[in-house]
Amino acid sequence: MKPVTLALASFATGLIAATFLFQLQPPRTGVLAAHGVRQATAPMPLTADARPLEDEPPAALQRRAESGEVAALLALGERYMAGRGVARDPERAVRLYLQAAEQGDAEALYRLGMAYRTGEGVGRNDVAAFMLFDLATARGHDAARLEKYRLGTRLTPGQIEKAARLGSSWMPELRQGEARAAAQLNP
Repeated sequence: MKPVTLALASFATGLIAATFLFQLQPPRTGVLAAHGVRQATAPMPLTADARPLEDEPPAALQRRAESGEVAALLALGERYMAGRGVARDPERAVRLYLQAAEQGDAEALYRLGMAYRTGEGVGRNDVAAFMLFDLATARGHDAARLEKYRLGTRLTPGQIEKAARLGSSWMPELRQGEARAAAQLNP
């Protein structure tokens, strides 16, 4: 084969493979779509009568959240953040995400990181956001990995070092009290 023909054949094969792989990607949905991230959709937690948790009435969801159920904390937090079925209250959403994050949930750490990155419900704090994205990444959260990379390109080495120090002590601090941890995150 001539070099030009071989190059075109290689290009065409790569293009076909890329097209095939692109078609296998799951659809973009929700918060991740806003950030250009494709992620497989996890099964939605279900209520006792097999309805999706997102369809649960707010009062019932509140009762489940009060018992500390992570899926309910996240679902209720999402409702308050968006004002879907309840009055919009980003501060309350952040408190719910924080309760779920205390249990080490990667999605809660990611959502809390997004709140700190955007300043929605809390004061904007890129160091705290980076730390939370790092913790979520360590628990396998792909969207957090992307946000950590994006944010890391804008932070100084000193800020990244500060985030690492905060991350190593953040989880124990939360167990000792939410107010003390919040004061540490918002210097």
